[in-house]
Amino acid sequence: VEEILDEILMDLDVENVVSYTFTSLEWPDVLLSKQKAFLNPSAKDYSDGNA
Repeated sequence: VEEILDEILMDLDVENVVSYTFTSLEWPDVLLSKQKAFLNPSAKDYSDGNA
């Protein structure tokens, strides 16, 4: 992806770009874990009203 990063960033058809910088791989990242759970389609519960 690094080779075409500028192309992706300048593409007007791309609506969202997400970037993560990992500074420490020794410790779990709580926010990243929550985002992973949120983005997991099998874990989504549409009945709770928080979607």
